[in-house]
Parts: sequence; C-alpha cells; structure tokens
Amino acid sequence: MCIRDSINAEYMGNKSQYLEKMYYQALDENAIVEGVKKHGVAVGGRKMMDQEFLHAQEALESGIYMTYYCESKKSECSRVGSTSRCFCGHVGSDHNKSIKARSVNTSCLKCPCKFFAFVPSRPEECGMYWLPRRKEFDVTKWRAPCKCNHTHEDHIANRPQRCRQCPCSQFRSYFACVVCDQSWEDHQVLIETESERRAEGKPIGRNYLPLSVNKELQEIVFKKAADDVEELGPYTRPRPRPRPASNRPIGDRKPPSTMLRPFPPGPFKR
Repeated sequence: MCIRDSINAEYMGNKSQYLEKMYYQALDENAIVEGVKKHGVAVGGRKMMDQEFLHAQEALESGIYMTYYCESKKSECSRVGSTSRCFCGHVGSDHNKSIKARSVNTSCLKCPCKFFAFVPSRPEECGMYWLPRRKEFDVTKWRAPCKCNHTHEDHIANRPQRCRQCPCSQFRSYFACVVCDQSWEDHQVLIETESERRAEGKPIGRNYLPLSVNKELQEIVFKKAADDVEELGPYTRPRPRPRPASNRPIGDRKPPSTMLRPFPPGPFKR
C-alpha cells in the first residue's frame, strides 16, 4: 500500500474524495491506518516518504521551504530538497539555494542550468505505479518523459527546453502529477521563508512534516521503519541446502509425480 498521496492530501480541500480516488478500497483515514498497520508501506512509498521527511527536516533547519506547487489547484504537491531531481538531471544539493531580498538564486553548480526545476524521480510520482513491478524495470534509470518520446535529460535545461534528439521545440510532459492530476508545466518550485508561510497560514515547523495531520499514522510509518531496520538488520539470502545424492542408477529412477499425472479433461490436443 503506497501512502505517499496522503502526505499531500492535507493541502487539498476535499480530502475524502481524493483518498477515495487514490486508495480505491481505503475510503477513509481509518482504513488507511489499518492498512498500514497490517501490510506496512510499499517499497516505492517508503522511498518517497523518507525523501519527503528529509526535505521537511532540511526546511526546519534552514528556514527555507521549497515545494512543488500547482497554482491552479493551490496544491503543494511535494516537498523539495537536497535529493530532489532537477530538469537538468542534477539533484537539489548541486544547486544554489539562497534568498536575498526579492532575489532567489537556484542555479546549478555543475551545469549551465539557471534555475532549479523539479521533475519526478520515480514513476509512482506520476501515477505509473505498475512500472516498478515489471521484472526487468530499473527505477534508477527512469526519467520523466516528454511527448516526443525523449526524457527531460534529452532536453536543454534552460528555456525553451528544446530537445537534443528531435525537432521538439519545448518539453511537454507525457505524465500528470499524482497529487493534483495536472501537467508538469502547470507547476513551479515555490521558495518561501518561514515568516512568509506563517503570514499565509501555511504549515511550518513540525506541522510541515509528512502526515502531520494524522499523528497516529505519522508515528506508525516512521517509527515502524526504524524498528524494522533495528530488528532485522541487513538482509542476507540463505544458501540453499544441497539435495541428498541418490545411490540408484539413473535409468532406475522414477520420474517426478507431476509427470505421471494425466492431462485434465478439456478440448486440449496432444
């Protein structure tokens, strides 16, 4: 069960409708809490939850709050920080993060990128939850796609963000935000100080942490993860036990019982 979406539900007006859409069978917060208690958090959900928690901690320490914001929906869809991916392909820690008067500097330290533009780093952030379930899928190689069938890294980082691989004149996202269901172009990275957020009545301090609207769920998710790691430690696959050797000649061995079963009745032809 992936609970990343409930982090952002706190910023939306009709939470019950949102949860019903994203959780299918879990139609209220109590059902979500019971589901997490019983099944835990999915791998992808755990990755995103830990990332959100880290970025919230960074905001508390620095006093600078960065969010992936949709103006049309008035939705803070994700907390942005040091491990967030920029359109240029580098992460937030590779960019400047300074606010002076009305000037904001988020230019990249490793490439000509002039400003930090958040892009999803996992397919679950775009609602593509089925991709990590594929056997050969490598989530570390996934990049947000454009409608030209190339990724954001195939496009020039600065506007108009033309594609290097085809005549595509600008990046047009071939995905939607899992929180607000709007395109990437409808979002911006909003950078605010704590005083600015306080003046607008937005969550600050510990209320900015993931799942702060539901303390029980917050404690279960983050405390359970620490307990599991402490109890289990690093996982090592046990070595398979060798099968006992048979002294009977190969020609005298009987075939497995499954080979002796007759075919089931039906319109099958041998």
